[in-house]
Amino acid sequence: MCRGLPTGQQFVADGAQPALDGGAGRIERHRERKSAADVAKASRQIETDRAGDGDRQSQGPLGDEAAHRIGLVDGESEHSPPTGGVLTRASLQRLADIAVKHNLWVISDEAYEDVVFDGEHVSIASLPDMYRRTIPLYTFSKSYAMTGLRLGYIAIANQMIRDRAKKILFYTASNVASVVQYGGVGALEGSQHCIETFRTELRARRDLFYRGVKKFAGGVFTGEPPAGAFYAFLKIDPSWADPSTGGSTTGSGQAVAGDSVSWRMVEYLIAKGRIGCVPGVDFGPNGEGYVRFCFARDRKELTGALQSMKELFGVRV
Repeated sequence: MCRGLPTGQQFVADGAQPALDGGAGRIERHRERKSAADVAKASRQIETDRAGDGDRQSQGPLGDEAAHRIGLVDGESEHSPPTGGVLTRASLQRLADIAVKHNLWVISDEAYEDVVFDGEHVSIASLPDMYRRTIPLYTFSKSYAMTGLRLGYIAIANQMIRDRAKKILFYTASNVASVVQYGGVGALEGSQHCIETFRTELRARRDLFYRGVKKFAGGVFTGEPPAGAFYAFLKIDPSWADPSTGGSTTGSGQAVAGDSVSWRMVEYLIAKGRIGCVPGVDFGPNGEGYVRFCFARDRKELTGALQSMKELFGVRV
């Protein structure tokens, strides 16, 4: 897999700015360098779709005013971590229209193409006039549960860009073990029934986890089940305070002392309940006040985590 800004810069003309439209942190860092006038309605709608519940809307630099300064758009994925929101066909078409109008390249990370529970997966490369200007990135990590083996592939139509990508990959991701490569071939050539089995089980685990949160978290966490991926990105009740420290938070969810309520919640859950999770603020400033859980775990583990929540938050059912 070739990812990231340094890689993208190899594909754009001198003076052009890669625009990162994926992940709250990267959007925020780019937004700090742009005025609000650069943000178009299209990008606001795209980010609302991605958030799923509209609560984490972020504005990316995708407007006509900014497009002439941009050479590359990182689409991240049609279903975006950490929220699991799935971009609609209409949102992708708006992004595609901007790319075509201003002759932009789009990097499309298709990692979660097979992990969609609600709606449809649409690759932006499948839209009219987009494959020739899209760099699609694929991985075996999600669909075939090969995380850690670091095997992926690209499907670039443009011969010149493909040759440049091969040069970059030669120095950054070469020497993939032969046994891993054979495993990838076997995954592609074998029965694809495992993907549907995997997706069905993930949906069941998603539903189990969200039912448990609603029942056992005592209102401390709120959020809707994601349409894709396998993460729960939940909002923390702004009034929550760590009972072990007596700390308090402001109405905005920020700790009075200026520290992160996302981090304090994570530390509390890990230390007191042995519940693994990630602070939402790690994904950017817009993630402050949220915490992310992964429900791609054994059902027994998920049930144990939910029981720990019940005890931590003093829920009686």
